[in-house]
Amino acid sequence: MSKTRGRSNSADNTGSLVAILIVLAGAIVVMYLPFRKGGALARTFGGAGTAMGITSLIWWFAVQPDLTTPFWMLLGSAGCCYVLGLVMRISEAASGDSASGRLQVVQLPLFPGETMLYSGVAKLLEDKRIRGFGGVSFPLVGRVRGGVGLAVPIEVNVVVDEGGLTVTSQRVVFTGGKKTKTLKGKSLVAAQAENDLVVIRPANGRLVVYRSGDAGAAAGAIQSLIELSM
Repeated sequence: MSKTRGRSNSADNTGSLVAILIVLAGAIVVMYLPFRKGGALARTFGGAGTAMGITSLIWWFAVQPDLTTPFWMLLGSAGCCYVLGLVMRISEAASGDSASGRLQVVQLPLFPGETMLYSGVAKLLEDKRIRGFGGVSFPLVGRVRGGVGLAVPIEVNVVVDEGGLTVTSQRVVFTGGKKTKTLKGKSLVAAQAENDLVVIRPANGRLVVYRSGDAGAAAGAIQSLIELSM
């Protein structure tokens, strides 16, 4: 009888251990997933936050009744590192920088009589509409407060593709990872550099915006193309 009971307890303990390991493995995958394609710094902070968070979870499972100050310090550090990693990853996503975002200059085949004016790496930006929320709150009864909120649409520039920007004596060609965009010189009105942005104004349609490490040179080449096309 005692042997049967011992085997049952051993099986229960093994099952509990397996369940805990599965939970921990799942937690590691879910927590680290946002940083998988991030930059080195985001992966470092995200990995550190994940590791410390999992260590805190193991600690909590092992000595739940006696959680001391070091445990809370570890948990707080895990949260800080993880949140900092998330902020970096979101910033990378907004700017188009990531571990897979190493751009290369694209060699564009030229037509007969066509000359190269500029070639470099660039990122294509487009306007995206998001909702911003704001409002006011006011006291009702005691500590109970009411509020009125409003959702306001906001347009922001976000990176939608990255690749190479080539300016020739006939056209502007962006060769990205998702699509290729060509603008003929005769269809353009003006181009200017705004910090690291190249803003192109077509005769018809919306502004075309690229982010470039040498925005001044790219905008100057496009302006030369416009003058050649007149």
